[in-house]
Amino acid sequence: WPKVIGPGLPIDTNKFFVICANVLGSCSGSTGPKEINPVTQKPFGLDFPVITIADMVSAQVRLIDHLGIDKLFSVIGGSMGGMQVMHWAVDHRDRLRTAMPIASTWRHSAQNIAFHEVGRQAIMADPNWQGGKYSDHDERPHAGLSVARMAAHITYMSEKSLTDYSIWAMKINEEILPGHALYLGFLNRKEKKKAIEIMVEEYGWRQETPNNIRKPPFNSLNSF
Repeated sequence: WPKVIGPGLPIDTNKFFVICANVLGSCSGSTGPKEINPVTQKPFGLDFPVITIADMVSAQVRLIDHLGIDKLFSVIGGSMGGMQVMHWAVDHRDRLRTAMPIASTWRHSAQNIAFHEVGRQAIMADPNWQGGKYSDHDERPHAGLSVARMAAHITYMSEKSLTDYSIWAMKINEEILPGHALYLGFLNRKEKKKAIEIMVEEYGWRQETPNNIRKPPFNSLNSF
């Protein structure tokens, strides 16, 4: 986004006011599993409600209502954000002029859903998962989450991009590492670091949410 949003960039902040809303269910600022359940006075964790793409968009609509905005010039998003864009275009078409879903789809494929299940099972197989009550034991299933992130990262890249990365080599400690070894090292370091930053339940909810997207009316899809 820093390459496309800013003064003089394609999404020119000298011309447009850009709103970037936190996603409902995220651990990065919006309401999510880390919030305190008023009933138990403990984090929601696994008790946090399952949400849909439509729920996320409904929260965004409430945000622009609160800001007093009648119509947006454009709604833009990539991947799961693109799914939200499509819901905007279908359910709230009178509230926006244009919609730009990027690298997205209106539903997950069976293969994608399967990869997500592998990720969830990796998390639950971590001994520190503690049946989802890991916070009560002051534990974090970082190992399982890092494996889940590795599986997800593979799905973010095409076979060609993985191949291109693997044939690259870098000199490290006066030794030439083959590209595939370098990539595997990168994958391990990157996803272990990411695992520490992510709230486990939020990751599981985020992976599940696109599976719950409501199919738009066929004529609405044609209107794109």
